[in-house]
Amino acid sequence: MVRLKLVLLVTLTTLLIGCVLPITVVGPVGARIDSSEVVIYYPQRPDCNFETVGYILIEGGYYSLKSLFGEMRLQAASVGADAVYVLHTLRLDIKEYVGSAKAIRCDPV
Repeated sequence: MVRLKLVLLVTLTTLLIGCVLPITVVGPVGARIDSSEVVIYYPQRPDCNFETVGYILIEGGYYSLKSLFGEMRLQAASVGADAVYVLHTLRLDIKEYVGSAKAIRCDPV
């Protein structure tokens, strides 16, 4: 049952963000920034008002959450997003992670 829910979630996410991987841009793109400046929000929700720049879907090949988040940072930085709001992570087996996230730009306070 859990596996079926996971398959449905991944399928729905793919349909919602389209076929272009790993990032689908849905908002205004900014200047590329250094990926080390991108903040990861996981597991907490962002503590800022934000606009969504794009959706990130990573379908595997990352051997730790740290490396998965590193790729999410790179994708977000490439469109000028200053943060990543992680929506979902899953450990497929002992050596592989997948996940999805929003590339976001926090509103200045």
